[in-house]
Amino acid sequence: MEIGKRTYIVAIVVIIAVAGFGISYNVANAVAQNSTANNSGTYAVTLVVTTNNIFNQTVGDQPAYYVLENGTLQSSAVISFPAGKMISLTIINYDDGPADVASQYANVVGTTGNQITIINDTNVNSSQGTSGINVSGGSVVSKVPDTNIAHTFTVMGTSSNVLLNIPVPPSSVVHATFTLNSGSYTWQCEAACGSGSAGWGGAMSTPGWMTGTVSVA
Repeated sequence: MEIGKRTYIVAIVVIIAVAGFGISYNVANAVAQNSTANNSGTYAVTLVVTTNNIFNQTVGDQPAYYVLENGTLQSSAVISFPAGKMISLTIINYDDGPADVASQYANVVGTTGNQITIINDTNVNSSQGTSGINVSGGSVVSKVPDTNIAHTFTVMGTSSNVLLNIPVPPSSVVHATFTLNSGSYTWQCEAACGSGSAGWGGAMSTPGWMTGTVSVA
């Protein structure tokens, strides 16, 4: 898959206002705060997918998921969510190329209405505002073509059933809301984006890269 060359992090303050097929994002020049409860009772978490991360001297660059915490990128080996609370998850993907993914992972599973909102990979209109760039647009979908998926964020249950599946297109921002019951689960990117002939080596099997644990308590 094509590896993007720009992996800098744009600090984003997200204001979600979903109405039908619309969403409003405010991209401000402020440090994004992650994993915090807001006044509406939701719990905000931001994940960032970057490229050009050196896995080792043999494998070279690999993509990786990070948790955005107080303006810094932290390991995604263990991602914590509160049980029973509505999670507001934003995934910022800087990878600009699609990967091989099985068609069942093209479907959105486990989110509110089994839907996600995709920004930047669809038609978007923007204008300069007093606090940053105001972006209006995006698309609310329940499925992404399997030829247009760079990564997925997939949470598996204890019986290997899919509790949550969020397909992520190249160079996009994806937003979803969901709840999870208490427990310890495995998260995995189900798009073959690692090393080796099949793309399932390196990052794909290493916690904190394209897999890890979801702790819900």
